[in-house]
Amino acid sequence: MAGRLVIVRSWFWQALFLLLIGSWAAAAMAAGPPNGLVDARVGVSVPLAPATNARPWKVDFTTAPVLPGTPPVTTTVTITDLPARKPAETALEATKRKADTIVAAINGELGANTARTLPVRNAQKQIIGYDIIVQNLYTVPANAQGKGFVPAYKNFVDPTREPQDAGKLTPVPSSRQLRGLRVGQLGLAEGALPTLLATGVDPLGQTSQVRFGIEGLHVAQIVPMAGQSFSDVLIALDSDLSANGVQTFLDLDDSTLTLVIPGQLQSAVLWGNTDVGLDYSFAIAGAVPEPASWALLIAGFGLIGVSLRRRRAVAA
Repeated sequence: MAGRLVIVRSWFWQALFLLLIGSWAAAAMAAGPPNGLVDARVGVSVPLAPATNARPWKVDFTTAPVLPGTPPVTTTVTITDLPARKPAETALEATKRKADTIVAAINGELGANTARTLPVRNAQKQIIGYDIIVQNLYTVPANAQGKGFVPAYKNFVDPTREPQDAGKLTPVPSSRQLRGLRVGQLGLAEGALPTLLATGVDPLGQTSQVRFGIEGLHVAQIVPMAGQSFSDVLIALDSDLSANGVQTFLDLDDSTLTLVIPGQLQSAVLWGNTDVGLDYSFAIAGAVPEPASWALLIAGFGLIGVSLRRRRAVAA
């Protein structure tokens, strides 16, 4: 009797353990890979130069596939009539005009009420800017080197030269939470030549600046010298970020600098370029899975397999 009680107790705990692991694994597999819907927060500030037909403001937004198994949908939003700050406007008025113009263009392409303007941010720090929330974008994660991702938005080309920009992704509550790493990537603007040289000045004739980094961790701020190449500026940004603890990947063949956002941070990626001689593009994408999560999942399946083999052996 005692022996049978020991056997029953052993099988009880083993069955309970397998049930918990199996339920967790099934839920994780049902959730699929760590992609899904995200809300993007895009910051804008004072437009120093106009967006025109010759130099449009442009960004590609990615939305979910129409049918399962098909590629996600990329929609380009282009703005060709966005004046620079007008003489009679305050900085705040000019920034809100730009934000509202962008929101109207996004809603016109993606559907009504997809995007909305949020109140001014960081006014206490003398950084005048509005945030735009774009809802229900789609993202697929990058690998550990920041490659192969489908970004929530990309080819962010902005000739209006704001000094303070930002980008942040937030998983929508109804989708699987994105965990682990996220990436931001700065590269050559679409159609721009890699031989572009910095002028050292912004549209107002003042000293220009290129910035890229993670809010609350480190933002590299480079003052380009006249005649500096596009690649020279990327190298300088990479060196500054790396020296301050930000994980980066510089690929001069692709003219891109990718930074990795630690999974525990919910900070914005900051980027900006006011130099009239340089044209940059920006992209941001969701998370790679946390290694611990996948390790636990694999271990769970392994334990289930071992247990099943033991049960067959005992039965035999």
